[in-house]
Amino acid sequence: MHYILKDVYSAYYKGFAVSNETQLVKTAQWIDKNFIPMNQQFGPIFLAMAAVWFGLWYPDEKIAYSSLASADHFFWLKQWTPWVSLLAIISAIFGGLKGASASKEKDVEIRRLRKENDAHLGLRNQLEIAEQAIDFQRIAHKELAFEMTSNYLAHIYSDLLNYNDSERISLYLHTDGGFILCGRFALNHEWRAMHREAIADSEGCLGKAWHNGGSYFRELPIDKYGYKEVLKNELGIAKKITEGFKMPSRAYYSVALTHGYKRIGAVVFESTQHGVLVEGDLKTVSDKHQKYLAEMLKKADGMSLLEADG
Repeated sequence: MHYILKDVYSAYYKGFAVSNETQLVKTAQWIDKNFIPMNQQFGPIFLAMAAVWFGLWYPDEKIAYSSLASADHFFWLKQWTPWVSLLAIISAIFGGLKGASASKEKDVEIRRLRKENDAHLGLRNQLEIAEQAIDFQRIAHKELAFEMTSNYLAHIYSDLLNYNDSERISLYLHTDGGFILCGRFALNHEWRAMHREAIADSEGCLGKAWHNGGSYFRELPIDKYGYKEVLKNELGIAKKITEGFKMPSRAYYSVALTHGYKRIGAVVFESTQHGVLVEGDLKTVSDKHQKYLAEMLKKADGMSLLEADG
């Protein structure tokens, strides 16, 4: 029992000591944090109050000093008021000096932060300029690649097939479930323009070639009603998309292109007339130039040559 009480007693006083120590630490931290601000705020008030107190106290004490029977050189040092007044003066001076020092340090820190911010803004501006330059170079590179690919298609169009104003050849890269235009040539300038951003690989002559044997040939009805019905029911192209077509093609031949053992795109031949596209001739040309067209698509894929389509 004696040892149990001794342990309880020891634990209690240890806890009390720890509690006191923790309280002292908190008090010291509070004083360290608030001592200077308190001197800055209350030092002048303390000094003003001490000055009033000293003014009221001094005349009576002077009379008392004069009435002393013998001179007492420690008379003034024995009074509380001079010491309180001195403490008020020290507090006001200390608060003022520390306030000025803190203000100076704050100004220095503000200037440093502004300098760093200006440096960051400068770096950000340089980064934006560099990004703009990279974007410009990328666009220029893509346009050059598109033009070179289109020039090769122009060679096939004019020198090998002898096409005229009623035909068009387009080269597409397959990516993310759709086709992106990578090259195009037609003598009709309007038909060379790009209008749609992408074509789903489930629609049109591209979808037919991609999913059904690698090639597709079709001559569509000349009349608009029959033409739209075939596009909708056979090729899966909605009427609202059909109405946006710039070239009213009536014949299509599309061929899927491979690189290695993988299909990577397709080439499409179009004409607004029947009898111009000859499936056998186009198959021969496509087979002969398959390697070069596939290489162009592979390079376009590497450069992210993703252009609009129409």
